[in-house]
Amino acid sequence: MDLSALLNPAPHLDTARLIPSPSTAYPSSSGGAPSSSSGPKILTPSNLADLFTGNSTPSRVYLDVEATSRTTLSRLYVYDDLDAYVDLPETGFPQPIGYLFHMDPKNWYNPMLDFAYSRGPPSGRTLAGQVDESCTLYIDAQTRLDVPCQERHYTCQGSKLCPMADQNTLCEPHTRATRDDVSARLTVDRESRAASSSPRAAIFRKTAALLAAVRRHGCRAAQDRIVQLPPSEQIAVDFLKAHNERIRRGYKPSIQHCEGRITNRDHFWMVIDCSYDMEYLEAVLEEDDEEITRIESEAESAGYGPLATCSTVVNFSSKRVVCPFDHRDSNGRLYQPEMIHAPCQVKFRMWEPTAEYRSRCPFILVTVRGLHEHPVPLPQKTPPRLRNVLFDLFQKTGSDLADLTARRFLRHPILLSFLKEAFPTATSATLADLHKGFYPFGTGWKGIVRLKALQDEHLPLEERYIRRIIELDPSTGEEYTDGQDHERESLKIVLCMYPTGSQRLLQASFVQSDIAFKRVIGYQEFELAGWESESHQSLTFCRAFVTSETAETHLRLLEEIDSVLEEDCGKRLSFYHLHAATVNSFKEMILLWTGDHHPGQAKGGARLGLFLQKKAWLLPLRRDLCDPSQLVSQLSIYEHLRRLFRACEIHYFRNIRKCPVIEEVRQLMRGLSCLEHADFDGALAKIEQLDWAKNKRDNVFVFPGICWERSAVHREIWMAGPRHTNNVEIAHFDVNEEGRRCTLLSGLEKSRRYDHMKLLTLEIHDVHGVRPSYRAGHPTENAIEALRRKCQSQLV
Repeated sequence: MDLSALLNPAPHLDTARLIPSPSTAYPSSSGGAPSSSSGPKILTPSNLADLFTGNSTPSRVYLDVEATSRTTLSRLYVYDDLDAYVDLPETGFPQPIGYLFHMDPKNWYNPMLDFAYSRGPPSGRTLAGQVDESCTLYIDAQTRLDVPCQERHYTCQGSKLCPMADQNTLCEPHTRATRDDVSARLTVDRESRAASSSPRAAIFRKTAALLAAVRRHGCRAAQDRIVQLPPSEQIAVDFLKAHNERIRRGYKPSIQHCEGRITNRDHFWMVIDCSYDMEYLEAVLEEDDEEITRIESEAESAGYGPLATCSTVVNFSSKRVVCPFDHRDSNGRLYQPEMIHAPCQVKFRMWEPTAEYRSRCPFILVTVRGLHEHPVPLPQKTPPRLRNVLFDLFQKTGSDLADLTARRFLRHPILLSFLKEAFPTATSATLADLHKGFYPFGTGWKGIVRLKALQDEHLPLEERYIRRIIELDPSTGEEYTDGQDHERESLKIVLCMYPTGSQRLLQASFVQSDIAFKRVIGYQEFELAGWESESHQSLTFCRAFVTSETAETHLRLLEEIDSVLEEDCGKRLSFYHLHAATVNSFKEMILLWTGDHHPGQAKGGARLGLFLQKKAWLLPLRRDLCDPSQLVSQLSIYEHLRRLFRACEIHYFRNIRKCPVIEEVRQLMRGLSCLEHADFDGALAKIEQLDWAKNKRDNVFVFPGICWERSAVHREIWMAGPRHTNNVEIAHFDVNEEGRRCTLLSGLEKSRRYDHMKLLTLEIHDVHGVRPSYRAGHPTENAIEALRRKCQSQLV
C-alpha cells in the first residue's frame, strides 16, 4: 500500500492532517484486520468471537491527530468495520486517545454502550437545537465542508470496594486494560482464596454467615414482646437497625419479625446443627471478648475472618451495598461494612454528526482521557448488540416463545443452528456429526462402539468425551474385546468425561456419587459430582452408563476413572487418609465422599473400600493418621470407608418418615445422625427390634456414615463437608431436563452437550469473571435464604 492510499482510505474522512503510525498492525486476540461491511451494525455469527476475545482490531492507527480546535489526540484508532467492538478502551494522559467508528446511518448506535467502564456524572451534552464546535475529522461527502456536531461527555464512575481492602494495591492507576488483565486479576483472587481455604476456614465462614444473616434479618419469628435493653446494648441495637435500613435501601418488611438480638440463645437452638463452629458461636453469644479475640486472631493468621485484609471489589454498577464478609469496626462491633467508592476522573467524550448529516458522514468519534485509579472492571453486563441477537433469535422461535425457558432455549434448534454457523470449525458442535448415514450401526451398544472409534480417530484428546466402553462376562468378569453386543446379561460400562473434568476432579475436596435410572432405557447412570466453590455451581466430573449395580461393576468403574485421570493429568486420585502428609494437609485430595442409602450404594460402598484398600497396598509403608498404631496397608475395607464415607442426611431422614413406628421411635432414629451421641448404643437398643435397625447394621458403613463419633473422619472435615447429596441430585435433575427415556446414543449425546456447556460456563467464569447467575451465591446469602425458608415454620 502506497502513502496516498494509506492517507486516503475513505471518501468521508478528511485525513490531510493525519500522520500514519509507524506500524498499522495492532495486537488483538481476534487476529487480522476487520473488513469493511455494508450491512447493518448488528452482531452476526462472523464477528461473534469479538465479544469473547476483547476489542476488535482497528483498520488503521494514526498519531498526533487534531480532532477539534482544542483537542489533539495522541493516537487515533480507526474502525472501518461496522461491527467493530471495543469494551476496554485505552486512555491517554495528558493527551486523549480517540476511537473513530464507521456507522450505519440506518442503524445508529452509541459505541460507548459496549464499554465495561461505568459512566455517569459529571456529564453533559449539547442541548437540542444547538451545535457544538465542529470535529475537524468530519467532512460532508457532498459539499466537502465541515459537518456540524453534537457532543456528549461522561465521567468514569470507578469501582466499589470493601473499606477493609488494601486500596493502594487494588487501585493502582492504569491507562490500558485487556481481557488478560481481567484474567490475571481473577487468578490472583482465586489463588488468594485457595491459599486460605481449609475445612476449618469453611466452618468459620459458615458460622460467620449465620451470624450475619441473623443480625440482618432476625430469626424470622414474630415479634411478640418488647425487650427493655440496657443503655450500652441499646446503642448497639440502634446502630444495627440503622445499618440494616441502609442495606435495604428503603425497603420495609411487611411483617415485623424478631430483631435478631443475638445475645438471646433462643435465636439459635432450633436452626443450627453440628456443622458450625460452636466455640465461636458460644463466644459471640456470651460476649466473651477474650475468646472472640483469640479465635479471630487465629483466623487472621490463616488469611480469613473479620480481622483479615479483604479483597472484595465490585463494579460501580453493581447493586451490592455492603461487603458480604464480616469485619470489625473501630468500636470492635461485628458488621458488614458499606462498600466505599473508588472514584475516577477519566473523561469520555463523543462527537457525532447531527441527524441530517449522518448519511453523508457516518462516523462517531469517542475520546478517552485520564488515568483509571481503580481496579479493571469485570464484564458483568450483556453487550447491547448481543442482546439484540438474542431478541432476534427469540422472535424466530415462533410459537415456542410462549413456553420458552432458559433451558429450552439452550437446546432449541434455532439457537443450535445459529451457534453452528457462528463456530463452523468447532469439532465439539456434536459428536453425532461423526456418524454418517443416519447411524448405520444403530443407537445402542454397537453404535456407541463405532462412535468411540470415530471420535478417537478424528478428535484431539482434549475434545474426547467417551473414554471407556467395556463389556464384561458376568460369570468370569473377563472383558470382551471383539466389540460385539454379546447378550443382554453381560455387564456393560460406558465411561464419559472431558479432560477438563478430570482436572477439576483432581482439585475437588468433597465429592458425591449417585445412580439414576430414568434417563437411558436399559442403563443406570452413575454420576460423580461436586461443588465449584468459586462459581457456586454443581458440576458432574464424570458419568457412566452401566447395565448392572454389581460390586464388580463399581470396582471396575472406579479403576477406569483412576486410569483416565492419569491419561489426562498424569495423576491418580488422592485421598486424605491415604496421601495427606500431615493431619493438616488438605490440598488437592478428596477429603470426604458422600452417598445415599440406596442398596446399590451399599454395594458401591463396599467396592469403594476395596478400591481404597488396593491403592493403600501400592503405597510405601505409612502410619494411619487416625490410628498411628496401624499401617494404612493393614486397614480393612470398612475401616477405609470409616475414614472417607458419609451418608446423606436427607435420605436418612426421608426413610425414617416412611417407617411405620410411633413418633417417639422416630425421634430416637433421627437422633443417631449427629456429631456426638450421649448413648448411641442405648438408643439403638431401644429400636433394635425393628427391621430398620437390622438393615442399618447389615450395611456396615451406614452408622459410621451418619454419626461422626462412630466414624474415623477428621472432625473438621466432617463439619465442613456436605451433609447431603444435593449437588449430585441437582446434576441429575439438570441433565434429565435434556430428555428422559432416551436410547443409549441419544442419552450420551445429550449429556455430552450438557457437560460441555457446564464446563464452558465455569471456564468463562474463571477467565472473564462472567457469572452463570446474577446471584453471587455467597454463604451469607445462602444463610439468609435458609432463615427465610426454615425459621418461619420452625419458630412461629
